[in-house]
Amino acid sequence: ILSLIFLCIISCKTDTKNLEKKAEKLSFSDSIAASGHMKETKPQTKDEISAFRQQAESILAFRIKEKPKTWAILDVGLWEYEFVYKDGKMSKSGEYNGKWIDFDEKNNYQYGSYSTIEGKGRYHYDGDSHLLLLVDESEAILPQEFELKLLNGFMIAMGKNTFGPNAMQAKLKKIQNIPSK
Repeated sequence: ILSLIFLCIISCKTDTKNLEKKAEKLSFSDSIAASGHMKETKPQTKDEISAFRQQAESILAFRIKEKPKTWAILDVGLWEYEFVYKDGKMSKSGEYNGKWIDFDEKNNYQYGSYSTIEGKGRYHYDGDSHLLLLVDESEAILPQEFELKLLNGFMIAMGKNTFGPNAMQAKLKKIQNIPSK
């Protein structure tokens, strides 16, 4: 009996060590996916996008009316993407070079790649809840909401599922001018 207990204790310790080794091997993107924060996205119909856009535009108007203050930490300068975690994959280093987004003090934003403006829309950032709501000008684009972490010229944007699936996370850095090639 004593040897049976000893074998059980040894096997439990071995299993614990193996689990710890497996946990150490998880990459950053694997650990995010394993935490349950990332969900698979599914295509949205035009009707779903339209309904979410109407809802988002109402929320945007309300938030701008209730908290009209903009935040210099967000709207002074531009933000260039460094890394993006989307569709279960982490971007490669340099994959988003030249991609930027620019927020202004009138709740407008535009985004692009190098000198090309690819789109624009309206936004609201709440400094208390740290939520950023984006409603693109294009009616084909689903509204997005992100929780932001802003510190020392860097932004981490973590997608929220407020308007359907938004499993995107991104790291951006503050820049002063539109990037050039």
